[in-house]
Amino acid sequence: MKHEALKYLEEHELAKAAMKATGRSFSELVSGIKVEPNEALSPESWMMSWPGDLIPPEKMTDVHPLAVLFWFYTDESWDHPAQRELAANYLTKQELALTYSDGVAVKRGRAEGGRNTGKRRKEDADRLRADIVKKWHALSTMPEQNRSSAIAARLGITPKHVRYVLRKANLR
Repeated sequence: MKHEALKYLEEHELAKAAMKATGRSFSELVSGIKVEPNEALSPESWMMSWPGDLIPPEKMTDVHPLAVLFWFYTDESWDHPAQRELAANYLTKQELALTYSDGVAVKRGRAEGGRNTGKRRKEDADRLRADIVKKWHALSTMPEQNRSSAIAARLGITPKHVRYVLRKANLR
């Protein structure tokens, strides 16, 4: 296999998942790997083998997609077009499953970020309301019709928003 193909495979998401699951390096996982594609059976039932006790039996399901991916990029796979097509479909399913499981984690993180942002914005809005009311009382010598514009200019917001906050606070 060419160096470029090995570099691509090492950066592939299925390879990263297998390395993470087993704690082995990419070179350890692909050294001496044997894949025997069956004629009419799907890649889930293909025989895989690694040298020695490199992969424990409970981790075989985690590295199986990597073995199929590795076989798919060998020159031997071109001699078996039917198995190559089955392998392509299998790899697509495995990548989608991996993406979906990772996507759920990402969505959970995004939701947490949204909650944090919402909490921060609410605190900022509460502080702004308190500042508006405080400035309203501080400018008690100014006529009421001019106070909203003065407060808005000092806080960098619109007079309409100042009047809205004052109405909600029953000050106007």
